[in-house]
Amino acid sequence: MALIQAKNLSVAFNKKPILSSLSFDIEAGECLGLIGASGAGKSMLALALMGLLPDGFSASGTVRLNGKPLDLNNDNAMRQHRGRDMALVFQEPALNPIRNIGTQLTEAIQFTKATATDAYNMASEALAQVGLSNVFDRLPDTLSGGERQRVMIAMAMLARPALLIADEPTTSLDTVTQKEILALMQNLAKQNNTAILLISHDLALISTEVKRLLVMDKGAIIDAAKAPNCAKKLTHPISQTLLKAAQLPAKPASKPAASSPATKKPPPLLIAENLEKSYPASAGAGWNFFGRTSKQNRILENISFQLNQGECLGLVGESGAGKSTLSRLLLGLEAPTKGSITLAGRPLIFGTIPRQQRRQLSAVFQDPFTAFNPRHSIRRIIAEPLTLMPKTLMPTMPTRQTPNAISPDAITHAVATALTQVGLDPTSMHRYIHEFSGGQRQRIAIARALITRPEVIIFDEAVSSLDSRSRHQVLELITQLLETHQLSAIFISHDLAVIRAICHRVMVLDGGQIVEMGATSDIFNKPNHAATKRLIKAIPNATIKNTKKDS
Repeated sequence: MALIQAKNLSVAFNKKPILSSLSFDIEAGECLGLIGASGAGKSMLALALMGLLPDGFSASGTVRLNGKPLDLNNDNAMRQHRGRDMALVFQEPALNPIRNIGTQLTEAIQFTKATATDAYNMASEALAQVGLSNVFDRLPDTLSGGERQRVMIAMAMLARPALLIADEPTTSLDTVTQKEILALMQNLAKQNNTAILLISHDLALISTEVKRLLVMDKGAIIDAAKAPNCAKKLTHPISQTLLKAAQLPAKPASKPAASSPATKKPPPLLIAENLEKSYPASAGAGWNFFGRTSKQNRILENISFQLNQGECLGLVGESGAGKSTLSRLLLGLEAPTKGSITLAGRPLIFGTIPRQQRRQLSAVFQDPFTAFNPRHSIRRIIAEPLTLMPKTLMPTMPTRQTPNAISPDAITHAVATALTQVGLDPTSMHRYIHEFSGGQRQRIAIARALITRPEVIIFDEAVSSLDSRSRHQVLELITQLLETHQLSAIFISHDLAVIRAICHRVMVLDGGQIVEMGATSDIFNKPNHAATKRLIKAIPNATIKNTKKDS
């Protein structure tokens, strides 16, 4: 008898169907993959199985755990199962930022009525199982993304549940850490005979990691396949579309236009020289009575590079390599401990960046849904950077303007233009961010970045949370915009298949240092450093469409 048996499981919101008659089973110790585009209903299924449906939602049908029916609409009844018999790992690690890791794990053990000593031992053992024996007293912000995800897996496995639901557990992780997390879950499943429901939008990644694969679309299961070669056995047109969209061309975007012999090569737009960044060591490590410490944790060391006009430079590295710290320095959000940054011939000075220089630099972050104010309209969100525009570049309209402000008509015109550039209906500016899909939100973020007519845009994991179809569309849009506007870009990503498809050059970070840098084709075809080789080796084969030769 299967551990989990679902028959005709449906979910409705105010009688409107969301999930329709899902039937599947999961054996003890089995890893079942669930694939689908954004909005297919994958996360809704996870919440339904855990009895965590939001207000207004209701489940029908039958779900049995070890042969016993679960009352998915009864929160009190489901509390007896959550944490003990079934556990859920979310995409983003939900850890308390002001409490150390050990305290948060021991709190999660309280429902077992264990003593303080037993709770400490259980927490320590769980951390050791996921390879984190030395993080008990550390705060979440001192851990890398992969380490935080390991903590969440340790917390979920504390009571050794029969079912572990992992909802996009590797989305924001580099390729090496993705493989490690998936291998870790597989190992824990074997040790504890735990069934795993692995939910992802990345068909190429998990098709080689599961024994069976289900494909969802519009709230229904439309396709299924078994190992080996799950992906190749999928036959539904939607499945084939997902697989095709996952295969990115193995070539960079068009190279920057070469200058004519009579024209001098323009100087680099962005220059970083000998950048270093250190933070004070954690409490207890050399701190004195006055709360000061001479000990420093060095995150970046001797970072030097140039970004040319019209060039897209890829920045890659494993979790904890220093990518996010470097992006904060380049955006002027933090000051380097040593070194300098020059933007368009002028030094970038943290804390005193003039408007003109701030306008020249824009950013697109990973998750616009959390980055933008949900109470602001799209028009207001996109228009906010217009305050950085110098008067000579301010959008003008044949209307009366106040001396120190842009008229409402001019703002509307500028926002409409930006939305049109990214392929969205200008009339959507009066809607709110929650009304858009993941791919549409990322297009809105790009429109906001473009509205000040910048020279340099930093894309920080801009497509990592998108399904393969949306990712493909957004990458095509970014490539087109970079070429059309002759923009320079730094593209930070853990996904090397994406880097290979869009970047002219690649810079590899490891341990806070640049360990390798060169043309995209050279880095991928002849990697020299061990860190680069690890990242390339971990790329799922199905994500790269081989071409006869790289550009």
